[in-house]
Amino acid sequence: KAPARFRYERDHPRTTTKACDVGHAAHRMGLGAGPDYVRVDRERWDTKAVKAEVADIRASGKVPLKPGDHSAVRAMAAAILTHPLARVLFDPDGGAPEQTLIWHDDATGVWRRAMLDWRRGRVVADYKTADSASPAAFARSVANFGYHQQDAWYRDGVTELGLADEPAFVFVVQEKD
Repeated sequence: KAPARFRYERDHPRTTTKACDVGHAAHRMGLGAGPDYVRVDRERWDTKAVKAEVADIRASGKVPLKPGDHSAVRAMAAAILTHPLARVLFDPDGGAPEQTLIWHDDATGVWRRAMLDWRRGRVVADYKTADSASPAAFARSVANFGYHQQDAWYRDGVTELGLADEPAFVFVVQEKD
């Protein structure tokens, strides 16, 4: 990114989106880590009272969910753990969620950090929720959101901290529906 864009984004944090809320809740329900969520049982979210309730939930660090989104995320959490590979990758007896890595890059003199969604031995799994998990659709998401940078970055951290030799990186992509 250009320096001006970097500065702008630091000074003007993005507001959350429904997709981010669903992703955070899916991490919490499916992986057992991340912010708590609160189901907001209101038919409409455009009233002052509900907007205030949602703002209070966000201010407390939690994720508000509409009833339909809550049901969808519960179904996602149940489904991800039935997939033969995901079930093994995300087994709490064989790995751990949301591991923070912090290391100094001697070549650049820069401190680096990463938050791994899950690490099981030498395998780093990054969980993504998507409208479509087709290879073509996810390739567009990789390009649009810069996901391709995570692979080398996370593997650098795992290697540099001596957590595993020759770590592997994999995306686990789940459709929201």
